[in-house]
Amino acid sequence: MSIWVLRGLRDGVVTTRWPAKPDSYADDWRGPARPLDVPDPGGLADLTDLCPTDAITVTDGTVRVDQGRCILCGRCVTERPGVFAWSQGATGPAAFTREQLIIPELPETDAAVQAARARLAERTRALRRSVHVRHVDAGSDGSEEWEIQALLGPVYDISRLGVFFTASPRHADVLLVTGVGARGMTRPLRTTYEAMPDPRIVIAAGTDAVSGGLLSRSEAATAGVGATIMGRNMFGPVRGPWPDESWRGWWGEDPPFGHDVFVLTHHSRADLPMRNGTTFRFTGAAPHEVLKMAMRAAGGQDVVLGGGPGTIRQFLAAGLIDEMHLAVAPVLLGEGERIFDGLPAVTSGYSCSGLTCSAGIAHARIIRTSESGR
Repeated sequence: MSIWVLRGLRDGVVTTRWPAKPDSYADDWRGPARPLDVPDPGGLADLTDLCPTDAITVTDGTVRVDQGRCILCGRCVTERPGVFAWSQGATGPAAFTREQLIIPELPETDAAVQAARARLAERTRALRRSVHVRHVDAGSDGSEEWEIQALLGPVYDISRLGVFFTASPRHADVLLVTGVGARGMTRPLRTTYEAMPDPRIVIAAGTDAVSGGLLSRSEAATAGVGATIMGRNMFGPVRGPWPDESWRGWWGEDPPFGHDVFVLTHHSRADLPMRNGTTFRFTGAAPHEVLKMAMRAAGGQDVVLGGGPGTIRQFLAAGLIDEMHLAVAPVLLGEGERIFDGLPAVTSGYSCSGLTCSAGIAHARIIRTSESGR
C-alpha cells in the first residue's frame, strides 16, 4: 500500500475550510508593523532611522508605517515597543490602491475608494468562479514563491476555489508579480502583460513587488543606472586573446542592461552594439580611468559594478566603491573567490549601515564613511 494512502488514513482531511470557516494559522499570522495610538514617552525623534526601507514617516506628530515597504525585520517593534506593534492576520495587508497600504491611511475620500472598487468589480465580473493566474518572478528572493507554492499544496489547495495557475499569459486572467523588477525582467514582464487578454488584472505580491523593499535603490532595480562595469569572466567563458568575435555575452541579442557596459580585459576587442541599447565596450584601462569613462556614459546616473570578485577587489582597493549590497545565502559552494581577500587598509573607510534577514538570507548594506583612497 502507498505511504500516501497510509498518511491519508492517519491524518484525515488536512485541507483548510477557509474562507467558509476561520483558519487559525491565518488569524495568528504576524503581519507587517503598525503604529500604536498610545503616545510613547520617548518621543518621536529618530523613528525614521529605525527602518532600513524608509517605511516609517512622521508628519505633524503622526507616525505612519508604509506596509508596502515593511519587510518584517522587527527593528521598530523591538526598539520602540511603545510606538510600534505587529499587525495580526494574513488577510490584512492588501489594498486596492498603493496609498491604502500606509497605516494609518492617508486622507482619502469615500468616493475615491468606491471608484477603485467599482473599477476592480468591472474587471473581475467576467471571471465568475474560474480564475487563471500567470505568475512572473521579476527578481524576488524566493520568499513569495514559498507562499505561492503553499497555496498549491493539500492544506490550502486553491483549485477548490476555482483558482488555477497557467503557463500561458494568453489563458491568464490575473498577472501575479513577485520581485523587485530587475532590469533583465522588464521586457519579459511587459511582454507577458501585453499578451494577456482583456480585462487585465495585476497583483503585486510582496514588499519587493510593491515598493522595491531593500533593493529599491540598488543595482537590481530598473531605475537610476546609466552604465555598468564588469570583469571579463562576467561577460563570458573565453580566456586569453579573443579567437574571434563570435561570443556576444551570456544574454543573447537582447541583454538586460540597456546602456553602455564596460568590460575589463587585457585583450583588445571592438565595441559590440546590441539591439536593445546595450553596447559592450572592452577596455584595459585602470579602475580610476574606467570609472571616469563609465560616469561620462551614465550622464549623471549611477554606475553599477557588476563583478566578479576580482573586479570588486580592484575597485575596493582603489577606494572607488560608494555603496555595496551583499546578500549572504546559506549555500556551501566548496570553493570559489573571496571578495574581501588581500585588501589593503584603505577599506577601513567603509562600514555596515544596515543588516537585515529575510527568508534565511542576510542582506548587508556597506557604505563609504570616509574619503580614503580617493
